[in-house]
Amino acid sequence: MNKRGLSPVIATVLLIAVVIILAIIIFLWAGSFFGERVEKFGKSEDQACSEVSIDVDYDAVTKNLDIINRGDVPIYGIKLMISGRGRSDVEEYPAKSINEGESGTIEDLDVSGDKITVIPILLGKSGGIKKSFTCDEKYGKEIIVWKEKEV
Repeated sequence: MNKRGLSPVIATVLLIAVVIILAIIIFLWAGSFFGERVEKFGKSEDQACSEVSIDVDYDAVTKNLDIINRGDVPIYGIKLMISGRGRSDVEEYPAKSINEGESGTIEDLDVSGDKITVIPILLGKSGGIKKSFTCDEKYGKEIIVWKEKEV
């Protein structure tokens, strides 16, 4: 029996299988470098975030944080960065939707720092699926908390 033709066929099939597996691994690895693109009204998330304009006021007596949306983009939620006294806390408040021209309040917000940065969270679409994304800090609003000194 002559089996000389069988060995090159098996080698070729194995070589093609190895190349396909390597291509899939490289494709998945390279895909992790490119984040999903989230869009809001057909614009990228950075463009949508640049159209956000908020006014923020914190009352240390009532512990209420008032947020007014003066921009053209509805806000899905907010992210609070509270910093000062050597520490920093981050809290997210989704589902506090604030449409254009509306205001919202977070009640009983006990701030243990000196500065609050309010960063908007927007709701966009990625691949037909609604997805929330947090804007960069540069689109947030920073306020200094003035507390009454105890005597």
